[in-house]
Amino acid sequence: MNRPGREETENRIIEIVTEMFRNSAGYNKDVTVSSKSQIQDELGFDSIMLIVLQIDIEDAFHIRFDPVEEDLQQVFLSVRTLTDSVQSHMGV
Repeated sequence: MNRPGREETENRIIEIVTEMFRNSAGYNKDVTVSSKSQIQDELGFDSIMLIVLQIDIEDAFHIRFDPVEEDLQQVFLSVRTLTDSVQSHMGV
């Protein structure tokens, strides 16, 4: 399987996060999702949205997060931290 580079990974994560954000109650058309976006603080993702996001990311990249071994609060802090974790899981 060909592993995506960092930019491709980040762009795909931004697409997934943007789609969820657009469908959320806290959607603000003036906010653009970027690598710096804070998933909870800036975009307003609640705990249920984070679980759905986790599943979507795991499915999109064929990885699994381990809540025992990883601090998922830190992993899902921002698009950048999420990208770092996904890249690590893929061995990139």
